[in-house]
Amino acid sequence: MSLETVSAAQLAYGGITVNTPSVVASPVISSSAAASTATKEFPGTVHDVQLVNLSDIDHVPTINAVAYAVEMTPGTSLGGKYFVVFVSADSGAVIDTVEGS
Repeated sequence: MSLETVSAAQLAYGGITVNTPSVVASPVISSSAAASTATKEFPGTVHDVQLVNLSDIDHVPTINAVAYAVEMTPGTSLGGKYFVVFVSADSGAVIDTVEGS
């Protein structure tokens, strides 16, 4: 299985922008808790976790949040695509997911 990436252009085409938080407030949950949440919801392998500003104008309602972007490859039961799970840095809930191509 080859590792594929989710590019900024792919995200932007889908109405999603991800930036480094301009105001870094202390997140309520840790990056390891975000990774744990992501793997509970989507069994697989975590490759990276980054704190980001997430904006998704195509989501209803629109999403604007500080979140962890958890980059993963799923387990074999879910196929082999690379994807990102966005986990709220405040509540620890999964906000959205994006698949790579």
